[in-house]
Amino acid sequence: METQPSPGLKVDTSSAYNANFRQKLIDLGVYPYACGLEDYPPAPKNLQEIRRRLGRRRASLSPTNFSDSDFFDFTKTMERAETEVEVMKHVFPIVAGPKDHHFSPKAGVLFGRLKPMAPNLVKPIPDIYYGAEFGRIDSRVVEAIGKYIVPSRHESRPAVPNFFVEGKSEMGRADVAMNQACYDGALGARAMHQLQNYGASAPVYDGNAYTITSTYHDGTLRMYATHPAEPKDADGAPQYYMTRLLVCTLDASIEDFFKGAAAYRNAREWAAEQRSWLIAAANDTARRKSAERASISSGQSSRISTSTVVDADLAESVPLTD
Repeated sequence: METQPSPGLKVDTSSAYNANFRQKLIDLGVYPYACGLEDYPPAPKNLQEIRRRLGRRRASLSPTNFSDSDFFDFTKTMERAETEVEVMKHVFPIVAGPKDHHFSPKAGVLFGRLKPMAPNLVKPIPDIYYGAEFGRIDSRVVEAIGKYIVPSRHESRPAVPNFFVEGKSEMGRADVAMNQACYDGALGARAMHQLQNYGASAPVYDGNAYTITSTYHDGTLRMYATHPAEPKDADGAPQYYMTRLLVCTLDASIEDFFKGAAAYRNAREWAAEQRSWLIAAANDTARRKSAERASISSGQSSRISTSTVVDADLAESVPLTD
């Protein structure tokens, strides 16, 4: 979600609604899916692993727990949703399922605290994003890389965002949803990469994706993975590549609904797992480095103390003179 500029209003920044937004992302090294690169874009190394995870069946999505009547109600709800707000309020919760609140999704949060990728891009407001509780992250990690991993100035909002949704109604623009998802994905991938490299002497690029974005438009769910790659130039910024994971027309049949909804719920769980282990690793690094500094400081204090005692003993052994 982004506030579309009013007609006739001069705006210096570019949003997903602007015709040049996609090109601005490409110029920054943020590549949307199928953006026409001359060379075949690199896919994440864990692409097949992610796709297998998304393809897992879920007991909650079976004729026993979700009937033909439930599917009919879903299609009717979808038909009645004429605006983006109605889609995200009434339609998408059916896809996300009754346990979505366990993952603490947040909607309509301005990413106002993150360091912008460029000064002329609007600050995004994802329709939905998922992240980790702020209190789970060591304060030393936040102090060092907070501008990359803490999106909101309100610490009650989730941090380390790596799962996003951008939705549109039938009358909405699919290209805008794609632009928004691409930008969200790059910010999420950057956050995960910063967390992964916390405390490292030089950034490491393992070629894996740890961020997923989804778009929903007129009944079709599309899901993408975004991963970082090394800068093209020695002093350049990382590159971010968007790879499609799945396309599913949710209202085509109940089987298609099961496939798409299962993929979404599986991806949500997978993204939470990636956040958890990377946060745990960064927290461990912060504690280890703090202990090392404390040990070094203690050793230096001990040497200074010993030196002071020796100097005092020498002073006492020298006779005083007038």
